[in-house]
Amino acid sequence: MSEETLPGTTIGILGDDIVSSYLAQAAQRQGFLVAGYSDYDDAPVIKKADYRLIGHEELTNFIGLSDLMTYASSWVPNHVISTLEETAVHLPQGLDLISFTDDHALSKAFAEEQALNILPYEIGTSLDDVAAAARTLGYPIIVKPNYRHHQGNRAVVVKGAYDLGKVAPLIDGVPVIIESFLENIQEYSLTAVRDQDGEFVFYPLRQTQVEANQLHCAWTVGSTNNLVRQEMNDITTKIGTALNYIGAYAVHFFYSDAGNLYVRDITAGIERVDLMYGDICNCSVEEQHLRAITGQKVMPVVTQQEGAFMPLVPGNLNKLKFQWGIHDNWRVNIYPDVPYSVQCGHVVLTGADIEKVLNQIRVVQMWDFDKIKE
Repeated sequence: MSEETLPGTTIGILGDDIVSSYLAQAAQRQGFLVAGYSDYDDAPVIKKADYRLIGHEELTNFIGLSDLMTYASSWVPNHVISTLEETAVHLPQGLDLISFTDDHALSKAFAEEQALNILPYEIGTSLDDVAAAARTLGYPIIVKPNYRHHQGNRAVVVKGAYDLGKVAPLIDGVPVIIESFLENIQEYSLTAVRDQDGEFVFYPLRQTQVEANQLHCAWTVGSTNNLVRQEMNDITTKIGTALNYIGAYAVHFFYSDAGNLYVRDITAGIERVDLMYGDICNCSVEEQHLRAITGQKVMPVVTQQEGAFMPLVPGNLNKLKFQWGIHDNWRVNIYPDVPYSVQCGHVVLTGADIEKVLNQIRVVQMWDFDKIKE
């Protein structure tokens, strides 16, 4: 039975990213009050919230003020997570998935427990460990910090013993994940929302690409092998059920040229690329997430058109002005300042045929994502 949270009550939103601001606006449209918490006084959610609580000393007040709390994205400071673990809070999402998002080792252990197909990996704390793992796994490998909050999402691809020196900046006494690296792969992501009655809705499968500066682009997939798509749905359902997770989350996959499907990662909450679904579907991810955590039924997702999400940075804003009066299928979003983010907005490009949308991206030459150029 769903536990309902009705309009007029206060929803506490954690998170420094722009998606927290989008979620706050969705909550206010449904008649909720919003308490925003961040360590930064310029965080987007602080600017949108009815109650603004900033800094560690305000965290207890934030918890006391909120009838229900949610983290909008995967990045929640460690001290906040620790306080939530120690406090009796109404947090429908729970804390398991947010801990997996930060700790690769926990995520890998969960995947193995659930018999999910993942790439072979080892854990090490020294260059000798990395070298030994490379001999076991075989080159190429990818080395990344186990704790993302420690050094962000930095990762190093090691193609041979001659590359081992590149790993040195990551080795400072904390664990690293050493994983087999597949060079010829496609990356896909599937966003799902699970409500309090255990019902799921899925958003259109998207293919993704990450640039060197960690910016993401994504585009919907007009067609894929139906068996592969169904396997992704089944895996995503299995994960949400096992965690008893409520709200939005995403499962990210590798698909090799040999036809093998691997779970790459699981992330809690709403990602920036999820914002495109508000332009191509009947119900945005942020609205569905809000419906789920407040005890409403999730809406069936109806895909109205295909779409692509392309990030904006200050360097391509000048190019944007030359496209401003040309395209009838572009929706431009410019963000307020976001702490520690080089991304200043995004464009959602829509159409009935995703190949035509991707070709339009190639022609305008505003972005440098290699696969888009192919």
